Amino acid sequence: MGSIIKTLVLIAALIFVASLLIGVRGKTMAKLLKIAVVILVIAGAGWYFRGTWMPNAGGGFAINPFASSPSKSIIYNDHTLDIPTGYNEDGNVATEHFNHCLEYYIANTDSAEYNPQFSHLLISFCNTIHSEELFRQGFDNLLFDAMTCDYSMSELLLAYGICKKTLSTGETIVLVVARGTGNDGWEIASNFDVSPDHYGRHSGFSDAAQILHTKLLDFLGPIDLSKVVFVITGHSRGAAAANILSAMLIDENIRQDHLYCYTFACPDTAFLSDSQAESYKCIYNIGNVNDVVSWTPWNIWKESGSYYGFGADTHWNKYGQSYWYSTSDWNGSLEASINNLDPEHYQATYLGFLRNEEPLSYYKTRAEIH
Repeated sequence: MGSIIKTLVLIAALIFVASLLIGVRGKTMAKLLKIAVVILVIAGAGWYFRGTWMPNAGGGFAINPFASSPSKSIIYNDHTLDIPTGYNEDGNVATEHFNHCLEYYIANTDSAEYNPQFSHLLISFCNTIHSEELFRQGFDNLLFDAMTCDYSMSELLLAYGICKKTLSTGETIVLVVARGTGNDGWEIASNFDVSPDHYGRHSGFSDAAQILHTKLLDFLGPIDLSKVVFVITGHSRGAAAANILSAMLIDENIRQDHLYCYTFACPDTAFLSDSQAESYKCIYNIGNVNDVVSWTPWNIWKESGSYYGFGADTHWNKYGQSYWYSTSDWNGSLEASINNLDPEHYQATYLGFLRNEEPLSYYKTRAEIH
C-alpha cells in the first residue's frame, strides 16, 4: 500500500509539472491543479490512516482467510516419526518420538484450532534446527522430497531450514523452521532494532522475515501457491520471523486453512490491536509466562501505537493467538527478568513443558494474566 501512496503522489506531481510545461491558462490550469490537489489529499489520507487498512500494517486485518482457492487434500502413508532434538550428556542423540507423521497432523488438524500434539512436534523441530546435522537427520525421517538450510548468516541474519513434499494429489507440504538467536553479533544487534517500520513491525524482525520470504519462494520455484500447505515454526528470534512471515503470506492471499504457524518464546512483532492480531487465526504463539522475551517489547513500551500513526487501540503485539503457560506462578512479566532468561527462555525448556501436550484451556492470555 505504501507503493500506491507513492504512485498517487508521483501522478499529482506529473500533472502539476505537465500543466506548467504545456503552458495552459485559465480554467484548464485550475482544473489540473484541482485534480492534483485531490490526488494529494487522497494520498495524504492513505498515509495518515495507513495503520487501519494497509496489509500487514499495525491496523491491518488478515485478508481472505478461508476462501477462493481449493480446499487442501492430504493423502498420505502414515508412519512413526523420530525427531532428534539435541545431544545427551553421554554424547548420544536425544529424540522425540511421535506415533504419526507430519502429514497426519496436518490432515487431522484445523489450522484455526490449537493441537497440542502438533505443538509438541514443532517445538521438537525448533530444537533440531540448532544443529544442521540433526536437522538433516530429522528431514530424512520426514521422508520429504527436498530440503535446504542455511547457517551462513551472510545475507539473512537468521539460520533456517526448509523442506517440502509433493503428494499424489498435487498438493505440496512445506515445512519452514527458523532458528533462535545464535552467536552472531549482527543477529543480536538486529533483535534490538525495535523501531517500527512503515508496516508497524519491529524493523529487525521484519527485515529477517522479508528475506526469509524471498528464500522460501525461491526454494518453491514456479508453483501454484493455492496448492501449497505451509507449516511454519520458530523459537525466539526465529519465532518472530515465523510470525511475520506467516502474516505476510496471509496478506498475500494464502488461505488460512492452508497455513499452520506455531511459534515459541515469540517476542512482540508489530503494533496491533487485539482484534487485528487475532484475525490471523492460524497463528499460535506459545510463551512461558516467566520468559521475559515473550513479553518484550510490550513490557518496556506499553504505550499505544498512536504516536506512530497506527491507531490508539494498537500496542506491541504478535500476529495471531497468543497464550502463556506457567510451571510456577502466573505473575508474568511483572516477575520476568534478565536473571531467569537462560533457564526460562531455552527451547529445551519449552520442549520439556510442551511434551506434556496440555490442551489450550490450560494456557492464559495476556489479559488473563494481568
